[in-house]
Amino acid sequence: MSKIKLLRLVSPIEDDHRVLYENYQQIVGYIQKTFDILVNQGWIDKKALQVIDDYRSNEFNQSYFHWRKAIIIDLNQIVNLAEIKFNLNGLLTPPDYHLMEPITLWLPRKLIFNMSYKNKMNQNYLVLEETINGLYDALNDAKIIQEK
Repeated sequence: MSKIKLLRLVSPIEDDHRVLYENYQQIVGYIQKTFDILVNQGWIDKKALQVIDDYRSNEFNQSYFHWRKAIIIDLNQIVNLAEIKFNLNGLLTPPDYHLMEPITLWLPRKLIFNMSYKNKMNQNYLVLEETINGLYDALNDAKIIQEK
């Protein structure tokens, strides 16, 4: 296990679906691995994350908007659940060992692809990446995993 590196949007209209779903899959897989580590330590019960299926159309319409919204909400919930599990088990983020704070991702209100959307989604990816890497740091600091 190593730190996570998420993709960023370059061209919102061309990259949005691919970047969002690849990051989603990477995050879900990573959080599932952290849960499996906590299960192996005997700290939590087995927890399987439910995954949202990929969007199967090439149309950017109302269905895509709702799918995209569901993905962002799910990411927010999954990461916050992981933080709760870590806090409850005393896995705190070095170097100051503070409790992990819940994140709140920006959620688009319209189906729009512009620079503002790109910047806000990239900020979401940065928050997710930093938060998940904080989970990694807590596991590494507790000597539960070895840094790669």
